[in-house]
Amino acid sequence: MDKLNDQSNGNIGAREFGAIIILTLSTKATDFTTSILFEDGYNAAWMIPIVSVLFLIGPLLILYKLLKEYQSKNLIELINEILGRKIGSLIGILLLFLGLAATVFDSRSYVEIVGRLYYPQTPTIVLYSMLLGVSFYIAKHGLETIGRVAVLSFPYIKAMIVLLVVLVLKDVKWGRIFPISGAGWTDIVQTGFFKQSIFADMFYFSLFYPFLKNDKSFKKGGLISFGIVIVEFVFFLILYVGIFEYPTVQQITFHFHELIRYVEVGPYFTNLEIIYFIFWMVGAFIRFAIYLYMISLLFGTIFKIKEFEPLILSVSALVLLLGMLPNNLVTNSYLLWNSYLLPTISVTIPVLIFLLWGVSKIRGGAKR
Repeated sequence: MDKLNDQSNGNIGAREFGAIIILTLSTKATDFTTSILFEDGYNAAWMIPIVSVLFLIGPLLILYKLLKEYQSKNLIELINEILGRKIGSLIGILLLFLGLAATVFDSRSYVEIVGRLYYPQTPTIVLYSMLLGVSFYIAKHGLETIGRVAVLSFPYIKAMIVLLVVLVLKDVKWGRIFPISGAGWTDIVQTGFFKQSIFADMFYFSLFYPFLKNDKSFKKGGLISFGIVIVEFVFFLILYVGIFEYPTVQQITFHFHELIRYVEVGPYFTNLEIIYFIFWMVGAFIRFAIYLYMISLLFGTIFKIKEFEPLILSVSALVLLLGMLPNNLVTNSYLLWNSYLLPTISVTIPVLIFLLWGVSKIRGGAKR
């Protein structure tokens, strides 16, 4: 029995890990991410996640193999072990910066959606504080609590998603996905490669490897949930094209929130979007709770702070402070994020994993 099998108290299993992954990644089909994909992929945007996964799955499997070989080490500890503490610390700080930047941009985009579509009269600082306040409250209770909340919320959120699909299905025209290559196969492959960072969360989730009850929980929860996320993500992109049609789908910023306006149950139950908004917010709270926890863990590992949970409050405040920068600066930074940092991360992650794998092989692996 491996060393991880001896750990169980306070750790999470495959069910909790899988629920966290699904709720974190699948919500990207309901935010600004779809706009990014339709901007480059036109009506064939649904193929971009498939291409991205084909590029990313190999490096992720190699990373899993390394985690399994170097038992009980998270991502940063693994980098330190293989590349040395000095280089590992530099890479860790870079990953911390990228993770923090992603959390700031994503959380601010959620606040923009809520502010523009649901509460236009409410000050941004109030909406932002509520989002991060609830997420902080969940995160401060630890990974096990985040996992429990994810598991408890999962069936209700997914049941509402299934109901949504059933109710809008009559308005879908599947033939609108043609021509199937959209802007062309070359553009699809290039965009798929440079947008694989959309699923960079799977790379960061390797920080939780020592917090899983055993290796099987990490493997089972990770692989199955990632597969479900891809299917759901692709299906929703097809659904958006089938409902809105190209080129209108390319001009819409909030596809999911436009979609839920189609929901009607008979002549008396219309305008049900507020119900979906509530479930969408529950998913958002869980997503940012795991991000706040992850950034704090990353910081604690890099700077050798064993009790990192108290850092969650400081991280939440920092995200709020950075996210409340003037609108034009945030907007410009968001363009910088989409145009430059996403492609950079898409290249950096596979290169880093292959570097770790190569150096580990040269040095004889964990058993040297």
